[in-house]
Amino acid sequence: MPGLILGIGFCFLFVMIPDKEGLTGYKMARRMMGYSYLICFLFLVIEGISLSLAASSVLQQIIMITIGIFQAFLFTFALTTLIDVYFFTWRRFIREVIIILLPTLAAFMVLFMCSNHYGFIAFLLLALFYLIKLVCYIVNFRNRYHDYERNISNYFSDDEHHRLEWVKKSFFTALTIGLLAFYHSLFPSLATSLIFTIVMGVYYTVFGIRFINYAFTFYQIETVMVDSAADDNEWKEMPVIASEGVVGHQAPKDGDKLLMDRLSSLMEEQRLYIKSDITIEEVALLTGVSYRSVSAAINRCKGVTFKSWINSYRIEESIRLIKNGYLKNQTIEALSQTVGFANRISFYRVFKSITGHSPTDY
Repeated sequence: MPGLILGIGFCFLFVMIPDKEGLTGYKMARRMMGYSYLICFLFLVIEGISLSLAASSVLQQIIMITIGIFQAFLFTFALTTLIDVYFFTWRRFIREVIIILLPTLAAFMVLFMCSNHYGFIAFLLLALFYLIKLVCYIVNFRNRYHDYERNISNYFSDDEHHRLEWVKKSFFTALTIGLLAFYHSLFPSLATSLIFTIVMGVYYTVFGIRFINYAFTFYQIETVMVDSAADDNEWKEMPVIASEGVVGHQAPKDGDKLLMDRLSSLMEEQRLYIKSDITIEEVALLTGVSYRSVSAAINRCKGVTFKSWINSYRIEESIRLIKNGYLKNQTIEALSQTVGFANRISFYRVFKSITGHSPTDY
């Protein structure tokens, strides 16, 4: 296991990254993951040495919980950097390292300077600290991911944001492994050790390969995130997005209403919505204004995101085709592609959310 993790850690640090713009956040996140793997390797070696020297069980428990704390910290920082390119700062990083190091070193010092009884109490306090940090990491990640979805939904018309669905899944999978490490530290046994080792080995391998290969598509999303965060104050003035891309309605300005009329005419005349990967920037170019202005007009006049606005045209067109007998000779899959959806699953989900029925039932 240490050798496997060490090898993947070196891949994170030394495998070439594509020479593309828009990979700043990815490079930082990958460096963080490399350090995370190397630290995990180091602690696994220390744990192996402690086992070979028949060290006290309390020492092994503290080592295990320390592995969990540092892995949770580094994984959270790396994955959050993928969805928020301005999240990582050295000041925030160093501050978090100090917050983690102080109780960890204190637990080791209590164990070595006092009896195992006090060492076990120090371990329990360290374990409680670990759980508190996990809760903080979860809350922070969920908030950042919500902001990420807002920015992406105001730029892409399809499910482009699902390209980073694996980041959310990876985060919560890592969280599960962290809880497994917590359980193993409290109730160490051969069975829990074996399960933890297998799950950890599979996850670290699959995740490492996916992360390294993701460089070839990540730049398409990072460019949007960087541009969206460049003028954060403007975004904060926009409505807050709720479920299904609905936003809190604000009173539109006169300029928004005029621009919205132009956008509606453009969409109806040129049927831009049938292009599955149409972006707000492409629409903005046709109107001669910035895509931020287009997004603000849609948010304020319609109370939805760009993607939801485009999808409303697609569903309206699909209903028209269904009423004209399109499905008598064509499939649902063909219908979804004809009206501009990237895949059948998205078409089904959006159609039902708008009409209350599936396309087949309708």
